[in-house]
Amino acid sequence: MNFSQGFEVWRGLGLTADGEPVSFAALTAIHYVHRLVAYGLLCLLMVLAWQLNRSRVWRLASRVLAVLIGLQLVTGLANVVLGWPLLAALLHTGGAAALLLTLTWVVASAVPMSGPKA
Repeated sequence: MNFSQGFEVWRGLGLTADGEPVSFAALTAIHYVHRLVAYGLLCLLMVLAWQLNRSRVWRLASRVLAVLIGLQLVTGLANVVLGWPLLAALLHTGGAAALLLTLTWVVASAVPMSGPKA
């Protein structure tokens, strides 16, 4: 794995800073880090969904979160096993966006609105 080339900040998409295509070793490093971070987030989000499910108020958010976690896991595995079919890749990206929206919904709902005091 080539972490230095894979995580070079200032470069074009799919290119090194010199304009050459990113090597397979760099792509492998990116994929490996993506998986490691995904395992950690999977665990954290599962704990969050479990904690939210303990409260009746948060049960819907918990179930939405659990479904999206499952979708991410299945589409991520499908991308690897099936060789990155476009539909699975789009669902994986869409699932990440839906997870972000769901987490934003949970945070926004948890923070009390502060308005003018009467």
